[in-house]
Amino acid sequence: MKTKLNRLAAAAVLACVTVATWYAWAGPRRDAEIYEINPSVSVPYGYSATVDNYRLVNLVEELIALNDDTGEQLAHISEKLDAVDAKLTGLTRRMARIERALGIQPPPVVARPKEPNQPPLLKQPHPQTPQR
Repeated sequence: MKTKLNRLAAAAVLACVTVATWYAWAGPRRDAEIYEINPSVSVPYGYSATVDNYRLVNLVEELIALNDDTGEQLAHISEKLDAVDAKLTGLTRRMARIERALGIQPPPVVARPKEPNQPPLLKQPHPQTPQR
């Protein structure tokens, strides 16, 4: 009878510890605070998200069309510049033949200016710096 009583007491203590542990972990938390948020959002009269989407789609379509037109214009300008370059090359060769036939000396080489506002300078040898 004593062993039965000891087993019963041990089982009761184990049950109390189990319930106390479960209550500590899963029970209501006193330190947890509950916040309630009530958002208030107002939009201007006549506003619709679909209107803005249509505007955005139209803007993107216009930009794509503008990009296509710009690409075509650049291709056309590139063709024109290639044609002008070919004509200038032909004129340079023709002038060189004429100068050789007439015995004309080619003009001196003109150096490019270092700054855009300076006039071009003729290439000349660097003067010797006097030694002290």
